[in-house]
Amino acid sequence: MNKQTQQDGPPGGWLRAAVAAAGYDLSERGSATRLAADAGIPMSVASRLLNGQGEPSPDTLRKLAPVLRMSEVALFTVAYALDNTPAPASPPRPVVTTGQALTAWGITASEDRELVEKLVERLRPR
Repeated sequence: MNKQTQQDGPPGGWLRAAVAAAGYDLSERGSATRLAADAGIPMSVASRLLNGQGEPSPDTLRKLAPVLRMSEVALFTVAYALDNTPAPASPPRPVVTTGQALTAWGITASEDRELVEKLVERLRPR
C-alpha cells in the first residue's frame, strides 16, 4: 500500500514534507540525488519513496533519520502512523491531540515534538 496521509495527501507527501523541513528543495535539479547520497541509500529507493511507491524499510528510515534531522522514533512514528488505514466503524475513537499522541509514543525531546507537530500541521487539509 502506498503511504498517504490520513488527509488523503499526495503519495510520498509525508516524506516530501520531512525532506523540505530538513532544507532540501526537491524542485532543484539533483536534490533527490543529494538526499540519497547523504543518507547512504540508492537513488532508486529515494525516488520510489518520494513518489509514494512502496514503503520504507526500517533500515532506510534509520539512514534517513539523521539526514532529516529527526530522531528514529519521530521518523518511524511519522512513517508508520500516516498510512491511510481506515478507522473502524465503531466504537468512535476519542479525539487525541498531536501533543497527547507524541507523549503516548514516547516522543519527549522538544525538538522532535516540534518537528513532528510542524509535519502534522503541514499535512492537514487547508
